[in-house]
Amino acid sequence: MSITVFCGLAAQWAVGTLSDRFDRTVVLTVIATAIAVVGGFLFVIGETSFGGMAVGMGLFGALMFAVYPISVARAHDIFGGQEAVAVSAGLLFAYSIGASVSPVLASGMMALLDSPFGLFAFWFFINGAFAVVTLYLKKQEKVEIVAVEDQVAFVPMKSTSPVVMSLDPRSDLEIDRY
Repeated sequence: MSITVFCGLAAQWAVGTLSDRFDRTVVLTVIATAIAVVGGFLFVIGETSFGGMAVGMGLFGALMFAVYPISVARAHDIFGGQEAVAVSAGLLFAYSIGASVSPVLASGMMALLDSPFGLFAFWFFINGAFAVVTLYLKKQEKVEIVAVEDQVAFVPMKSTSPVVMSLDPRSDLEIDRY
């Protein structure tokens, strides 16, 4: 478990950098496909090789812990700043549903296969489906991606009033001037 968590922590910067340079939908699809491959690998070798299990769990952590942050970033790419709270609330709600239902489904898969390694088969099927659905939704999408060279650098701001946001030259908001 420690290997999984520490590899997930270590990979955040690298995966975040990739998602900033490439289309986040493509990055999510690649990550979901890689998790499915790792899940299949662990299902096949899990019982025979502790070293293979440790490496596979490290890869799993590095990939799985990046899915939610990239999904949030992708959602915020699509929806404007005014909708950020509602979008984040919806994502947290979806995450909580998945976190509640997945243990039941995973244990069902483990019972069906009569093996604790059924968990890895569950990861294989769920992430494979996630990759396919993400690709399908990407083809249906009508959103234009802003090219990296056209993006502005992130500027952190100290805690301030909403009026300051309208004074920011990058903002579309305007205030009445006296």
